[in-house]
Amino acid sequence: VVSRQLEGTEGGVQPFWSPDSRTIAFFSEGSMKRVEASGGPPREICAATNPEGGTWNSAGDIVFSDWPVLRRVSAAGGQSTVINAPDNSQGASDFFFPQFLPDGRRFLFSARQFGEGAATYGVFLGMLNSGDIKRIVDGSPIAVYAEPGYLLFQRGNTLFAQSFDAEKGILTGEAVAVEGNLLGGRFGISSFAASRNGILVHRSGKGSANSELVWVDRNGKQLGLAGPPGTYEGCFDLSPDGTRIAVVQTDLASAVADLWVIEWQRNISTRLTFNKFVGGDVAWSPDGLRIAYGGVRRAACDIYEKSTDGIGEETLILDSPKNQWAEHWSGDGKYLAYVSDET
Repeated sequence: VVSRQLEGTEGGVQPFWSPDSRTIAFFSEGSMKRVEASGGPPREICAATNPEGGTWNSAGDIVFSDWPVLRRVSAAGGQSTVINAPDNSQGASDFFFPQFLPDGRRFLFSARQFGEGAATYGVFLGMLNSGDIKRIVDGSPIAVYAEPGYLLFQRGNTLFAQSFDAEKGILTGEAVAVEGNLLGGRFGISSFAASRNGILVHRSGKGSANSELVWVDRNGKQLGLAGPPGTYEGCFDLSPDGTRIAVVQTDLASAVADLWVIEWQRNISTRLTFNKFVGGDVAWSPDGLRIAYGGVRRAACDIYEKSTDGIGEETLILDSPKNQWAEHWSGDGKYLAYVSDET
């Protein structure tokens, strides 16, 4: 196996191929971009502030998730438009991971229902030029189509295959376990893909795809670990006295991201929220007594705060029809800077 880095794609995430396999689309720096697989400079397709996967058809349409909605844009670039928005009456709070079916008109996508308990997942069928959606699979956070007519989907750490009538959008027959050792990733969702010629690629192993918090000096040299490995979501903040780290970590049993505090010198982790769907960044108050964070209790992300000793319930600081994330507390503790997609 030979690999090479494409120049100009540093920091890029969630890549996906064009139908002719000559171009790769990816997300970086608040935008969706495209780059030729043979090399060359990337160019921007459109804005994408909260990406969660994309897919590209032979007509040059791209459908992508800009959390929590699905948007459509021309692969040549331009302004994207919303084609599917979640509705709690449909059992969905956000849409993500779209994938075109062979006809290039219909696509699969994943949906998640937020609440106070464990996350509820499902796979839906959508169509270009139509806001109608149809639930295909219950209890699975992700599914992909595989020739000559199967749906591959995840339940727990097991990969299943079931006959799928792509024209009618229905599953037939019984689901068969293909692999029972999937490696969980972000939100407990595994990575797998199927090629048109029948090759299946997946991540396998025990436990989950853990990440680590590390100390580095100003030259980038690693000095040591800052706590135990975990399923961290990349949102963290160091306490004012430098002894604790607030992090967002996914519980693999429930696939819910919650707020934790790590006492890194003693290697002790304490969970502050339970099944609260914490998202976005976290911010420590200057007195070290509170942590502000984004929390999804409905279709949008609001800002909450919680005492760092874990006592008492969380308090809603700011709610809005749009998503918002805590960024930084002012030194006097009176103000909280935050990011919002309202404007």
